[in-house]
Amino acid sequence: MRTNNHTRRHLTSTLAMMGAALSVSAAASSTCLATDFVTTKVASGLEAPMGITNAGMYPYVCVTEVPTPGINGDNGGRNRVIAINLADGGITELNAGEPYPVNLARASQHLFWTCKSAGVILHRLPDGTVEHLLDNLNAPSGIFTDGDMLYFTEVPFPGEKNPANRVLSFDGTTMTELVAGEPAPTDITMGSDGSLYWTCKTAGVIVRYDTAGHLTTVLEDLNSPTGIASDEMGHIYFTEVPTPGVNGDEGGFNKIWRYTIDSGMLDLVNEGDPEPTDVTVSPTGSFIAWTCTSAGVIKVARPL
Repeated sequence: MRTNNHTRRHLTSTLAMMGAALSVSAAASSTCLATDFVTTKVASGLEAPMGITNAGMYPYVCVTEVPTPGINGDNGGRNRVIAINLADGGITELNAGEPYPVNLARASQHLFWTCKSAGVILHRLPDGTVEHLLDNLNAPSGIFTDGDMLYFTEVPFPGEKNPANRVLSFDGTTMTELVAGEPAPTDITMGSDGSLYWTCKTAGVIVRYDTAGHLTTVLEDLNSPTGIASDEMGHIYFTEVPTPGVNGDEGGFNKIWRYTIDSGMLDLVNEGDPEPTDVTVSPTGSFIAWTCTSAGVIKVARPL
């Protein structure tokens, strides 16, 4: 593993002064009740959008496009990280040429993302410089930062209870293993109680790891849960993608959900999209945005 010394200083000093962007509260058992949301398409014509995160300033989100997974720019790859204006669909390119940029996390003007095939985490500084934060990782996937620490997952053996599938933290100097042996810890977020929550795609669960190191299942019997995010109002948002590439009219049953942790209420945000890979949300929950990879679009839902 190689760590950039300049980036260490950012994580241990600059980011230490920044608060977490998103949060949820303690867990409870789930019930199910539909709530009305209005959904609109805000961007189209994208090339395999995957990860998405709130950019911290409405109406912008940051997104990864991965039309050529595993192929870097020197070999003809067209993968990139972009910012999208949800108001008009305008696109600004933030970085290009990485072989497999997957999920993103943000603290203030610092942006981080995992590059799965290269085994790295990259860091875009406020001045636009992009640096390697961590190298020699093993298929990094999900990522989250609370401004003090970086949390991420490695999934080299998806579907297996292999100790190489891990959830880790990084404080700018030391990388610490938190959990090992999960079959597919796909994406990760944090609650206001300091607990981590992640989707385990093949096991069909959402897992909670609290500040005491206790591991519990928050939701189970899910259908390929993939992306996950949280807001300051005590909600977790996640996607289910059991039928990637198949829309509802053709028999697909992919969904986006909102889970209220205190009450256990499970609200259906949207269903029928062909491949809602990742999800993000504003701090107050006023809008939920997600990538639809096979359709090449970004959609936004707002609660009525």
